[in-house]
Amino acid sequence: MAAVSMEELRNDAARMTVWQRHRFLLLIAGVIMISFVMVIIGMYIYNTSGAAQVDLSRPGYQSVQKEASRDTTDDSFSSTGKLDKKHSIHSIVCTPNTLAR
Repeated sequence: MAAVSMEELRNDAARMTVWQRHRFLLLIAGVIMISFVMVIIGMYIYNTSGAAQVDLSRPGYQSVQKEASRDTTDDSFSSTGKLDKKHSIHSIVCTPNTLAR
């Protein structure tokens, strides 16, 4: 294995272009710029899609978040029993009360 002298390393460094000498810094700058653009696109989509208006975790909506409640009622059916118009899926899905949810 041949040892490389300091003079050879200096000559190789002198022949390198600016791009070759600073490619790691350029890589880091490029990654930061790409991530910045992606964050801007994500924030644009977040605001234009209406998700920002629904997001109750935002600081301005802490009081509203306490008032909001989850509907934990489960509209399920018994596995046995009579199936008539009162208990049919059509009567539950198409009632005005369930459409308002």
